[in-house]
Amino acid sequence: DFTHVEDICRGVLGVLDHPPSAQAGVPLRVLNLGRGEPVDLLRFIDLIEHSVGQPIERRYAEMQPGDMVETYADTSLAQDLFAYAPQISIDQGVPPLVAWCRQYFGDQA
Repeated sequence: DFTHVEDICRGVLGVLDHPPSAQAGVPLRVLNLGRGEPVDLLRFIDLIEHSVGQPIERRYAEMQPGDMVETYADTSLAQDLFAYAPQISIDQGVPPLVAWCRQYFGDQA
């Protein structure tokens, strides 16, 4: 799941504007914020390579104990409570992320 920080901020503001009511015996509720879509790691690397403009060295390893094949956020409760809807796709979010890293880290990025 690739989630842009602006979508997380929108989600936090959404829950602050529409705080969920407590359920019987449960004073707090847990909400997942994310894009809600799995992202293939190799596709993510390809997008970074395209944004950087050069290949990235890839080192493959076996899955380690505890590694998940696929993960993504279940945002259905946030959608129901305050119409949470991420707006920035991975294709839109990676280029500015790479640009920010280059600006922040300089030659180290």
